[in-house]
Amino acid sequence: MSQYKITGRSRECAVSGKPFEAGQRVVSVISLNGDEFVRRDLLEDHFEASEDIYSYWVSTVPEAKGQRKLDLALAREFLRAVLREQDPKREGLAYALTLLLARKRRVKTDSRRTAAGEVLTIQMPGDEEDEQFELRVPRLEEEEVVRIQDELTLLLEGSLAADPTTN
Repeated sequence: MSQYKITGRSRECAVSGKPFEAGQRVVSVISLNGDEFVRRDLLEDHFEASEDIYSYWVSTVPEAKGQRKLDLALAREFLRAVLREQDPKREGLAYALTLLLARKRRVKTDSRRTAAGEVLTIQMPGDEEDEQFELRVPRLEEEEVVRIQDELTLLLEGSLAADPTTN
């Protein structure tokens, strides 16, 4: 399976250079440049359809919220503790936390298929040497995902701070 790195929405229009503001409609365009996909974000009035566009979508810039930052070091230590427990009831929680930390590049993951299903190998950087864990990828129903999100929020709420260096 091929993997492509598509960036998140930029903070300014690729044509005018003007910063996006809350409530503005933005067109995100994916184009194929050679063998790489490239994303550009434009104010809606700067968008023109063309044949080189692979895909596009329109979104509205959300209102800025007083977003709090997650203490990623604390979240990593919490994940380490959950993985060491090897409690099957915590697989969903460990999986969600692993995905969050992998996205933030605080852990490395690799997956493989087994007869029992997909298994993640999780490498966690340590002070002296890296630790490695294996986690069966759970099959989660939508209500389970919501429950895990709520549990993570409650568990890590105390670690949320306004320190931008943690994100």
